[in-house]
Amino acid sequence: MKQVNIGMAGTGFAADFHAEAARHVTGISAVIVAVTSGHFDNAVRFAQQHNVGKKYQTYDEMLGDADIDVVDLCVPTHLHLPMALQAAAAGKHVIV
Repeated sequence: MKQVNIGMAGTGFAADFHAEAARHVTGISAVIVAVTSGHFDNAVRFAQQHNVGKKYQTYDEMLGDADIDVVDLCVPTHLHLPMALQAAAAGKHVIV
């Protein structure tokens, strides 16, 4: 089965239900492989709770990870557009 690697940006309430939704994707294996947050300690906590292997200090660092296919933006609404454009420029697919 094809695996799609997800990088999660943000660790608030939306991130938890997006992580749960990824576990229910059918037809492919959708795996959250990395996480970043405005507060690194939140990324560490989220990674522990959801068994995520990579934790990044910054969004830019995460976008540089060639293993990430899709970026899932679980950030405040006003950050959606600039972060989505940045992810697309880095060659990533985007979930908003």
